[in-house]
Amino acid sequence: MKHGGESYRRKHTLTLSAAILVIALHLSLSLSFRMSLWITPLSWLLLDFLALIATVQESLTAPSSIANRWQLFALSFVFAIGSLICILFDEATSFAWHNGTSSLNNLLRACRWLPLLLAICTTEELDQRENRILDLIQICLLAFLCTVLFTPFILNSASTIPVSYQGLLINTYAYTQSVTLTLIALLAIFTSQQPTTRFFYAALSNFLCVGVPLQIWYNLLCNNTWQVPPSSPLSVPVDLGPLVYLAALQWMHPLRSAPPRHRSLILLRLGAPSFLTVFGLLASMSVALIGKHPWLGLVTALLSIMLYSLRSAFGQLRLLLARWDLEAANKSLEALSLRDPLTGLYNRRWFADAYPHEWKVAQRSRVPLSILLLDIDYFKLFNDNLGHDRGDACLQAVSELCLQQLHRSTDSLVRYGGEEFLAILPDTPEEGAIQVAQRIIAALNRLQHPHPGSPFGRVTLSIGTATLRQHDFNQSAQSLIKMADEALYAAKRKGRNCLQSAVKPLSPPSGSSTNHSPYAH
Repeated sequence: MKHGGESYRRKHTLTLSAAILVIALHLSLSLSFRMSLWITPLSWLLLDFLALIATVQESLTAPSSIANRWQLFALSFVFAIGSLICILFDEATSFAWHNGTSSLNNLLRACRWLPLLLAICTTEELDQRENRILDLIQICLLAFLCTVLFTPFILNSASTIPVSYQGLLINTYAYTQSVTLTLIALLAIFTSQQPTTRFFYAALSNFLCVGVPLQIWYNLLCNNTWQVPPSSPLSVPVDLGPLVYLAALQWMHPLRSAPPRHRSLILLRLGAPSFLTVFGLLASMSVALIGKHPWLGLVTALLSIMLYSLRSAFGQLRLLLARWDLEAANKSLEALSLRDPLTGLYNRRWFADAYPHEWKVAQRSRVPLSILLLDIDYFKLFNDNLGHDRGDACLQAVSELCLQQLHRSTDSLVRYGGEEFLAILPDTPEEGAIQVAQRIIAALNRLQHPHPGSPFGRVTLSIGTATLRQHDFNQSAQSLIKMADEALYAAKRKGRNCLQSAVKPLSPPSGSSTNHSPYAH
């Protein structure tokens, strides 16, 4: 929103000045004791019209995420203006507007709060399409119930409940709804995280906190007990509701700092949509007590409960789907964290968890376990001559070739270092490990990948193999890796492009022949 701009200020300055002028004229005419009955509703109509203009301006300048709430607020002023037009029509046709207004006036007065109820009870945190549709159906149901409650030709005129009590019941419902809206709007200020959303609820709270108590107070003055005429100066304070609202739009700035997230306040805010059902149940009870068809109240009450149940079910479904998506994302992230981003092979983190497990399995099952330690010969010279991009491509090609030579699903290949790879071969004796290493060297020689810095003229591998044999089960897991590393360096000393097996047995732990392995079961 373009708060602080001159054009923006000028718009609200004009509407605020016009509102002050209308209130001054209303007050002067009320003190003159010559005011006609139509002056008060006319002044209210002009003030609501000015508030409507300001609200439409806000909806045009607000972000799309909050513009629909300003539009609903504007719609509530449209209903209020329609109600006041009905009052003026009754006065023009010589009906006493403060004693018995038209059915349409009562209906529009009741429906005025429904757009605000929809705007306040819909939370932006859960503003899903299904929720909006269900909330709209709830509002339509409330509009139907208000039609039943506030139109005499639908109510049972022969009801055993006195007319005065019927009016009391209807007014109590309307007052409860407006006061609850005020409280929810105040609560929304402290739970909304977006500045524009908090500004909307702050402006709405200013209007409700002033306008609702004054309107209730004036309605009590004009009932059958006090019989205060509408031309009384006591009608002027009701003008303060739109005036305070326009003043808030003129001088109030958006609350830019996010409020603290108190769990109790957030819980109450997220429970605001339940008030749609609460008001629906209250209206259904009123219809059952007053209307000529009590079953209608029961049916609408059941429908309201069913709509709220559907809303809760959709919320649980979204929560369950979000939980599944989160679990899938966590699994994907965990899988990515265990893979080397360049070659796609397992990395050292995966090896640190998987290798001790394979060692324990070999110990328990008394089966051999072999590993191959592979190193690309003269790889630093490869990077120096051809560049790191070609070096990365070489690593990818060699890793893919080595992986193709591991024919069993239980065999694993790990990128152990920069140009080093490590293969884990469970349940593989020394002869089998040597065959796999020979197969890898032969396949790479057939590939003939050029290497200008190597005396062989192509990319070659040096491989060291080591095998855990039956009489070596008392050794540690690291001793096998150490043997493979020593065999690798022996192959390099032999001239590279060859393999070397760890021929000497693993040394027993010093001082004892018992099992001191940290990985032993």
